[in-house]
Amino acid sequence: MRKDMEMQFVEYEKKEFKNPIIIAGLPDVGLVGAIATVHLVRELKLKEHGYAYYDLIPPVMLLHNGEIKAPIRIYANESIIALISEIALPTQTIIALSKKIVEWAKEKNGKYVIMLSGLGVPNRVDIEEPKVYGVATTNEVKKLLEEHGIESLQEGFIAGANALILRECIKLKIPGILLLAESFMEFPDPAAAASTLKAFSKISGIDVNVEKLMEKAEEIRLKARELMRRTQSQLKAMKKLQESEVPLMYT
Repeated sequence: MRKDMEMQFVEYEKKEFKNPIIIAGLPDVGLVGAIATVHLVRELKLKEHGYAYYDLIPPVMLLHNGEIKAPIRIYANESIIALISEIALPTQTIIALSKKIVEWAKEKNGKYVIMLSGLGVPNRVDIEEPKVYGVATTNEVKKLLEEHGIESLQEGFIAGANALILRECIKLKIPGILLLAESFMEFPDPAAAASTLKAFSKISGIDVNVEKLMEKAEEIRLKARELMRRTQSQLKAMKKLQESEVPLMYT
């Protein structure tokens, strides 16, 4: 494949990272990862560091205060690299992006790749504070989850971008952690996003205050409805609903 047709991460400037934690918060169930990562970027005052370039990214650019922004952007400080997408992504783009995230983590000598996401549950309306489950690619990070009281998900399927990133983490021997909060399947869920950030704070030692996120929960739900609708369509295309099933071998 020609170099100009591959997924690229374009950096505005060269930056020295110190074993950074790489955070992937892509549109998914309940928009949990996207909402959580946007809040983390704001709360930790991470600076925009670059963007993803790929011919198969949908032809969309964003405007913010009159400034043109790429839909998939990278924010960073010395110890954290966070990637956010403000659009729903087609399958081919997700495949290329997932591989690139983990390749980049290896290139930057990343400490972990942490995915923030939601786990759709039918009784979400009855849950006051969503529980967070963890999936880890190595025994080391499994122990990290255990030490901080995060229960490992024992059975089921992982689908979509998270599955691809976990697969690449295993392949390239990068410690990967998936944090899944109980969430609505079809509605933006800021409370579930807050739960993932609380779990992230525990395992990373980096405090992310979620008070403002909860204060703006209703505003976020309203503004994110259209992104949720488009994301839901992509989730169905990726067989995301299979996550609610149990693998045949373990029934």
